[in-house]
Amino acid sequence: MAQIQLRRGTAAQWTSANTLLAAGELGAETDTGKLKVGDGSSHWNALYYIGQVFFVDQVEEYVNKAAFPATGVTDIIYVDKATNLLWRWGGSIYVNVGGTDSSGFVTLTGVQTVPNKTLVSPKINAIFDSNGNPILNTSPVPNAVNFIAVQNHSAGNFPAVLASGADPNVALGLVPQGAAPIVLYVAISVATIVADGPEPDVDISFVPKGDGDLKWGDDVLARKSDIDAAIATAVTAGGTIPTIAAHANAGTGATASVAGGRYAQSVSVTTGTSAASGTLATLTFGTAFPTVPHVSLAPTNGPAANLHPFVTKTTTTVVLQIAGTPLSNTTYTFDLIEIG
Repeated sequence: MAQIQLRRGTAAQWTSANTLLAAGELGAETDTGKLKVGDGSSHWNALYYIGQVFFVDQVEEYVNKAAFPATGVTDIIYVDKATNLLWRWGGSIYVNVGGTDSSGFVTLTGVQTVPNKTLVSPKINAIFDSNGNPILNTSPVPNAVNFIAVQNHSAGNFPAVLASGADPNVALGLVPQGAAPIVLYVAISVATIVADGPEPDVDISFVPKGDGDLKWGDDVLARKSDIDAAIATAVTAGGTIPTIAAHANAGTGATASVAGGRYAQSVSVTTGTSAASGTLATLTFGTAFPTVPHVSLAPTNGPAANLHPFVTKTTTTVVLQIAGTPLSNTTYTFDLIEIG
């Protein structure tokens, strides 16, 4: 039959050897019948007997265990206020006799500092100022993947509020409460909005919602409906319409007409007899472009598409050319847009 045996010896033998018992290891005094259990760090003479009742003369409190006297007194309980642990002098070292280590706990009402504390996956819904008033509230969204990152920076560089997240492009929204405005405050006379970034040229775009206006104070700088109308007028009928003349290659008796405006026209050329490839017609502008314009040409009927049309241009003329051979007495139509 298996037997369980304890480490054993007389009280005198144990005292003389002052053995270090492992944590949870039992030692028995064969002449007194008393037992001690090891803690892995205290020698025999510093351990208490199982079931032993002891008395103390006084209790002394210290800011931490490092402030205890180098040599303690047996009948004094020493309190480590940093951890709330209780210690007793064991003859050569201090032996823990109770208390609860509170160094890893904080209270909900006490004032706490961040240093030496690790927050594991903290969840924060508000930050309060020193008066207990909210200074920052969060507005969580289920399954959110985009967020705001606050970035500090070195001397000479500006800190930033950044839009970030899982999406490749994340806009940054500033949403006032109610009908209140967004306020840009600076301590100088000119508040400046500056575009920045890795590209050498970065635009700033102000985009009203729907048919909203772009305003300077109470004055309307731009109204979308007005801009759309101005663009439409400039493209279709604004400015002086160019003149057009059919070229000799269009054939004997050919005619040409143009409708539209300075920057966009619809052209019609009806060939005569003996039409040939090459120049079909020439548009002449009454006011020259500052530079040679960019021209977009599109045939608008089947016969015109078969001619493989293209243009040559100057600051005052756009010449309609064809690579194919036109048919006699046939109407060819085209649309042109000039930007310059």
